[in-house]
Amino acid sequence: MSELSELNSSIEFWVVGIMITVVSVAGILGNIICILMFQYKTLNMTQTFASLLKWLAVIDSLFLVFCLLVFSLPVISQHYKIWIFPYVLPSLLPCTSIALTGSLYCVIALSFERYFSISNSGQQNKGSFFGYILPVIVFSTCFNFPKFFEFSTNFSFSDKKQYYVPFVKATVFRDSPDYSFYVLGSSFIFLGVVPFSLLLILNCISAGRLRSSFYSTHKPEVSMSLLLYGIVIVQLVSHIPRTALNIYEIYSTFTSSPISLSYSWLVDLSHLLLAVSSASNVLIYTVQDLRFRSLLLEQLNNSLRLYKHSSKGQFEPVDECERTVEAGKTLNSDETHQHEFTDIPRTQVFVTSATCEYLSCDTKLMTGANECDRIS
Repeated sequence: MSELSELNSSIEFWVVGIMITVVSVAGILGNIICILMFQYKTLNMTQTFASLLKWLAVIDSLFLVFCLLVFSLPVISQHYKIWIFPYVLPSLLPCTSIALTGSLYCVIALSFERYFSISNSGQQNKGSFFGYILPVIVFSTCFNFPKFFEFSTNFSFSDKKQYYVPFVKATVFRDSPDYSFYVLGSSFIFLGVVPFSLLLILNCISAGRLRSSFYSTHKPEVSMSLLLYGIVIVQLVSHIPRTALNIYEIYSTFTSSPISLSYSWLVDLSHLLLAVSSASNVLIYTVQDLRFRSLLLEQLNNSLRLYKHSSKGQFEPVDECERTVEAGKTLNSDETHQHEFTDIPRTQVFVTSATCEYLSCDTKLMTGANECDRIS
């Protein structure tokens, strides 16, 4: 093996096998947090904008799952690469492209929504799914649907081991020069020129109108715009290597020169940046949106406090709680008097695993309790 091949193999292991795996797993967890926050917390955003952010997190999570299955697992698992990968690649590869296209055009949908909102157009808040997401899904699927016919699973017989081994083979459809030209040209236009132009134009116009309108002093509007700018910048930067490789392939096709990429780690770097883009949502929201950051930190703090108390197995008396109570016990109105909750008549407290503290002037509740239903 040559020195360059060894370098490419080493970079592939660390970039694709390790870094993309770490980024994808962390990104999936972060996107789940974003989905839960947008679903159950009240943020200073319009309903449609918040819903679009939630859909973006869902699509990005799917893309990260596909990245693990298509790029990372074949590098870190030989069993998966030999016995599973050849069966799933013909379907996973187009699904990965659909998710990537959907993520990019979901950001464009966010930009359109901000533009309509700042322009006081009647098109804003028309609903996230039917107004934006459904068209994005239909377009992404139709645009990438031919890729389902690019590869097929074949089998070769191993004389040494006396069984058939699966492998992936490009179809005649994929090897067609006309189809290759179509793929390269359409990708350059619909995954490069069109989305980049729309993102730049829409956000520049929105920024100009925001500065010249009364919205410039309206914190929620400014916060939503800053959040969107962060997402757009990350998207543009992460797609630059992919677009550059696409241009190189188009140039090689026009000049009839063979496509030779000695430094294959450039492709690995492109995949890593795309994964980073889909994994950075929670980071962007935390940095750019004060309300999101405060709610997230509050939720993490409550979860950490609940975990610490649950590990103790019982409660320590605090304030007027003179007894410790076993975790999981429910105190009804009679038992509360027996445990000297004398100032809380007819109150039911479900004890989980925390210390007793005042929740209000007339209610005592265990920290982290799931239920405090006042009977009276």
